[in-house]
Amino acid sequence: MHPLLTFSYWFSLQPAPFQPGIERALLVLFGIFFAAGIIVWVMQLRGGYDKLMKKAIGRLATHLGWTGFVGLCLWAMEYERVPLLRMRVLYILWGVWVLVGLWFIVRYVWKEIPVLEAQKRERTAQSKWLPTSKKR
Repeated sequence: MHPLLTFSYWFSLQPAPFQPGIERALLVLFGIFFAAGIIVWVMQLRGGYDKLMKKAIGRLATHLGWTGFVGLCLWAMEYERVPLLRMRVLYILWGVWVLVGLWFIVRYVWKEIPVLEAQKRERTAQSKWLPTSKKR
């Protein structure tokens, strides 16, 4: 635990390699993120969702796919022992990116979609009293 609290562990240009078990676990984690992005994308295409939910699912699929891809790139840099691109601080930045992206998606689903649906209901309620043009 002591090395995790040092500045040199997180910002070393040539950090010590991960243990083989941790390296495999990271590969599996990043692969799961990437595969989940593909699965959610297929769900978006095949599911019978309304337009707003389809957009939210598309955002989730994009976020998961890119998160997995960037994670796999981090893993590849670690595997190939590329000096600058295997700094441990990049894993923290990756984790922050995951959390911030998920926060934006959750905020969209819980805050913005209900507002947009209420606006849509209001528009349809008002438009039923407005005259429409007859097209030939």
